Amino acid sequence: MAWGSETALGTGDTAISDAWTDLNAAEFTTANPYDVYHIQINADNLSGSVTDALEIRVLTNTGTNYDNTPVFAMSFLPSAITDEYASFTFGGYYKFKVQVQSAGATDDYDVTNSNVRIFTN
Repeated sequence: MAWGSETALGTGDTAISDAWTDLNAAEFTTANPYDVYHIQINADNLSGSVTDALEIRVLTNTGTNYDNTPVFAMSFLPSAITDEYASFTFGGYYKFKVQVQSAGATDDYDVTNSNVRIFTN
């Protein structure tokens, strides 16, 4: 039982309004239902204002089709126009992916520096 290495999650991805973006390499198939994923989303505001929140959600599946309803969702409104992070842990599902979008048309977020660590039981 140990935490794994930090792995890049959002290479080259941007969260924009009205479009859910799959984070690059964000589809996970769990080897063990007891594994825990510590996911850290980087929100780097590209617009010069802090108006719209960054929306984050997790979708799951048992085969090839993802559910339409997320099993986890959160909104994160950064306090400044700098890199800020929002973290959560997730586990217990066979397969899942992480998506992001901006809550409105004012702010876009660069999520390139997002990362994940896996705790293996």
